[in-house]
Amino acid sequence: MSAPRVFVSKPVQGRLRLRLPYADSNRHWLSESLGCRPEWDGYTWQVARTHFGIMLPLLWKRFEQPITVTVEGHESKRCGDSCRYARGVDCVCSCAGARHGEVRGASGWRQVGETTVIRSVGTVMRRYVWTPPRGSRS
Repeated sequence: MSAPRVFVSKPVQGRLRLRLPYADSNRHWLSESLGCRPEWDGYTWQVARTHFGIMLPLLWKRFEQPITVTVEGHESKRCGDSCRYARGVDCVCSCAGARHGEVRGASGWRQVGETTVIRSVGTVMRRYVWTPPRGSRS
């Protein structure tokens, strides 16, 4: 099997970016398949991110090759009051003691529940090669 030549990138914000094998008909095909106006930036086609769910099977059907997918997301940390108000050394929460004993008001934390706070700590990227599940009719 040859290396994938079809690439889909879903950034944290903004449009999907598609790098496709060259074909004069790519713009027309994207427009007809998605019902949108794709934009060409000189390197990738860009379409609304809402098309992500249907894009992979459509690309597979057109190009019949694995698709390299890159998805970016926010990485966040979560902690609860039982840890942040803890005393002593016994802490087994998900932060592994990194915020042990911190009290409310710590910079960058947002309350999301009665006892839970979260904080964004950056962007994480996941890359994988997509093929349709065996037995699917994609």
